[in-house]
Amino acid sequence: MSPSPAPRIIIATQAVEGNLPALRLLKICVEFGPVAIITPQAGPAEAGGVKFERIRTGSEWFYRSLRVLCRKLGCLLPRGWRKKWIEGFTEEALGVLRLGKLFRRTWLKRKLRPDLLVLDGAEFMKTAGKLARAEGIPVVYYVHEMFPNERAHYSTALSNWLCKLERSECRHAQHIIVQHQLWGKLLRRRYRLDAAKFTEVTPSPHPEEPLPGSAASEPLRLYYHGLLTSGRGLEVLLRGVAMVPEVQLDLRGSGAGETELRRIVAESGAGDRIRFLPPVPTVELAASARTYDLGVVTGT
Repeated sequence: MSPSPAPRIIIATQAVEGNLPALRLLKICVEFGPVAIITPQAGPAEAGGVKFERIRTGSEWFYRSLRVLCRKLGCLLPRGWRKKWIEGFTEEALGVLRLGKLFRRTWLKRKLRPDLLVLDGAEFMKTAGKLARAEGIPVVYYVHEMFPNERAHYSTALSNWLCKLERSECRHAQHIIVQHQLWGKLLRRRYRLDAAKFTEVTPSPHPEEPLPGSAASEPLRLYYHGLLTSGRGLEVLLRGVAMVPEVQLDLRGSGAGETELRRIVAESGAGDRIRFLPPVPTVELAASARTYDLGVVTGT
């Protein structure tokens, strides 16, 4: 049996399964050659019908132990300080530093030398960018988080820290991929970057045919698809829909916050109008939205 070819492109991402932007990125990269994904997530070497080499970054036991210790110490602090430093900056910052350290160890141990390194998010950015530049490997940064606008999810301190990290590494990246042209304009203005450095790649395919015009349904049917987690305004959306009997809402996706969101729906008594639907493959997302009146994009 012949050995697998060395990956021409390496994608560094925190998660593969359930990560629509990463799957979209994977399908683009495999058109140019063998792809490997560096991730702490275990799983098969296939996602969305695309095969790749999965490289795990190693054990996370030290980080998890340190996170538990921080939580216990945080219980001794006033709630305001606990939320700002322990629940916000400390835990998330430790996550970024931990991923960078694990990436470095994996990169050096495997002696990886791809033609291109793609960073899916800022978690690996500082360490990965430095290692790639030392080897003369070009870096592409794939953006799907606006850190200054994520303060409902991250603490203010962590958000500002990630912005400084992003500003430094965006200037070194050979190219930057954004999910929408408005994101590109925002990053260009914020970090004073050249427009030629940006390319727009949407995580979901566009409908093959235009949607037919029709009158709105009664009750009005709303549709959300994406990650079910805190910090995205979903709690506010659910409570708002519960107050308007003329509206139905379907949420399609999964995430760590699903249990809490289901609890909010149960307490509101609107379970007959708010439904949780299972995820569908990326290629079916556009078609699954055709029967709704409005799509919902939540923000922070």
